[in-house]
Amino acid sequence: EELLREGQELEPTNIVRRGLSEIYRMRFEKSFQRTEDGQYSAQVKLLDIALKLDPSNPRVPEEVARLARVKGVNASQELIKSLQLVLAEGNATTATHAWLAEAYLVQDNHAKALIHLKQVVTVLPNSPKYLNNLAYVTAELEPENIDQAVEYARRAVLVSSKSGNLNADYY
Repeated sequence: EELLREGQELEPTNIVRRGLSEIYRMRFEKSFQRTEDGQYSAQVKLLDIALKLDPSNPRVPEEVARLARVKGVNASQELIKSLQLVLAEGNATTATHAWLAEAYLVQDNHAKALIHLKQVVTVLPNSPKYLNNLAYVTAELEPENIDQAVEYARRAVLVSSKSGNLNADYY
């Protein structure tokens, strides 16, 4: 970290900013822990620092999306704005969409989950977990697309059976 800070002072570059941002993001990730009461704790200020060091770091909004799924840790307004911005610009990573899909499923907000599940399955067409969730949400929200929902479920079964990890919760 010290070398990166010196480099930042001598000649600030995007690579140095990203490196420093990643140090703080990883520190945040290490601070992320489950508490005895089943909630979570984390040092969100570390993520705020990561964002300030490199506002274009795509891994920061991923972490903010992950926070949406857990109880006990709240993102700052700046972090929430960074997530909203990457979503609005269409620059969210697949992991960001996956975290948000899971958060919306837990909240029973299937309409919002559907948007993110479609993004995930577009990039990860052989993920049984997301295929299965997409099948369920499609069948629930778009009964006119039941054939598509059945196809997603069929693919989930096929992929998971080929991998040897057939999950009884699917389908």
